[in-house]
Amino acid sequence: MPLPIDGYAREFEDAQEMIEAARALRLKLRQPARGPASMTHGERMQERDWLDPSIDRRRRAYPEMVLDVIAEAYDVSVGEIIGDDRAEKIMRARKAACWLLHEHSQLSFNRIGAIIRKHHSNVMAHVRTVARCEPDSPLRRRLDSLNETLFVRAK
Repeated sequence: MPLPIDGYAREFEDAQEMIEAARALRLKLRQPARGPASMTHGERMQERDWLDPSIDRRRRAYPEMVLDVIAEAYDVSVGEIIGDDRAEKIMRARKAACWLLHEHSQLSFNRIGAIIRKHHSNVMAHVRTVARCEPDSPLRRRLDSLNETLFVRAK
């Protein structure tokens, strides 16, 4: 006589077959799922990037490249950008680095903060400040030219 069990799509011939099916189901439930919920942030971003044809991968620049371009343009060292000095010249360079890292990478504010050794809220404030600038402001014009420099180097 077949044994009906709730939740199973079929009936089993004997108790042993039912127990084996239950064990298999339990093992299957223990294995981590490979869907979006179980993926790391980086895996989700990478999968999303490769599936989205609108993302221009040539415009990606490595953080080291961004910091080098900023250091050269603002005549400061990379060490000063990631250091604790709050001189106006260095703060401008740091603000530009935060904005360009945000624009050229899929990095989170936390990760950008880790790169420049600042809290993520500082990075958010720098990005917000640049975003609020008028398009024809000197800061924005300079960043646009640096943006083009990075675009050429990232190819």
